[in-house]
Amino acid sequence: MRPVESHSVEARTAINLGCEARENGPIIEVGAHFDCIVTLQRQYDFVKGDKTTMILVRDVFQAKYGSGGELVALFKEAREEFGPMVAGRRLLTDASGPFFTVVTETEVESLAEWEQRIAEIFAVPEFGDWFARMVPLVESGRREFYNIEK
Repeated sequence: MRPVESHSVEARTAINLGCEARENGPIIEVGAHFDCIVTLQRQYDFVKGDKTTMILVRDVFQAKYGSGGELVALFKEAREEFGPMVAGRRLLTDASGPFFTVVTETEVESLAEWEQRIAEIFAVPEFGDWFARMVPLVESGRREFYNIEK
């Protein structure tokens, strides 16, 4: 997969984040952090009729065995200190599937907004300290972007 020249916000966002992107019709495949592939369905930065498209950002973490509760506590701490951009508006844990899965969900108006907000939080020195405490608890993870249909 190699970067493509594109006018789409999604492909530009992915490339700006240092990911490789390939457009495939209405789908953009993006090489992302943790060496996984994230598929972004193309979203548009305009109002469709009377509905504004929103994006759900879901970060899925596979905690190391037995570390799920500690990871949840750390995300709750981050929500208090940094707000929902770090720990999401919703914090979910597995009820089935792989053990010790922790998911954060947040909503943004566009991928450009997400890119701006993530850059802002990574610029906060205290976030770096928090992140260093989180990394040893995580085995792997992925980020998923979804259009919220109204």
